[in-house]
Amino acid sequence: RIGHRVQPSSEPEELLARSALFADCSTNARRIVAKAALAKVVRAGTAAVEQGVPWPYFGLVAFGSIKATVNTDTGRDYTLFEALATDIFGEVQGLDGGCTIARFVATDRDAKTYVIPRASILELADCDGRFAHRLANLAAQRARLLGELLYVRVTKPTIGRLSTILLSYETRDDVRGNVLPSLASMTQVELARLVGTVKDVIGRDLAVLRAVGAVALSGGHVIRVNERRLRNFL
Repeated sequence: RIGHRVQPSSEPEELLARSALFADCSTNARRIVAKAALAKVVRAGTAAVEQGVPWPYFGLVAFGSIKATVNTDTGRDYTLFEALATDIFGEVQGLDGGCTIARFVATDRDAKTYVIPRASILELADCDGRFAHRLANLAAQRARLLGELLYVRVTKPTIGRLSTILLSYETRDDVRGNVLPSLASMTQVELARLVGTVKDVIGRDLAVLRAVGAVALSGGHVIRVNERRLRNFL
């Protein structure tokens, strides 16, 4: 994340300064957006906003994480992506003015978020061409992620889909392939939602991956991955 010499005057301003989307904006622009932001604590397992409803905001994660999940007629939930600290969520309906494409829910612990009125973001985009470009880039990256997720779910067996998901949580800090804390605490039920299957299948596939040294488990949770061996299943 990009550092700044000017000391932020509030938590939302500090978060915006660390956010890839807002980091290069002027201090004054971030301060204006921060003043419009409203704090909201989302309890573990509950939704910041439901799927398919009008929501004229952009969400910003302060701590914890927010997952975008979609509900289906079969009753099975599918997770689309996870937003971590300083990440933005809800940009699709924020840009097109439609309803939410997913249910944005806190994971296994409380999350603190800020909701920023859509009008504040669009006004900044009108005034700052570089910010508008970064906002468009964020939306394009999210669209690419969703497209790749759809491709994987349609064409790959569950173990290939699981391997793809696990690689997206790998950290680069360490040759042992440690994973982000959010994955290390994720249950197999939550992994099943990401992969688009059920817990029993995830347990079976994790056992296969562990047997070939592609993952290390602790209490059923993935704590390390081996990128080279995981890629054999893609």
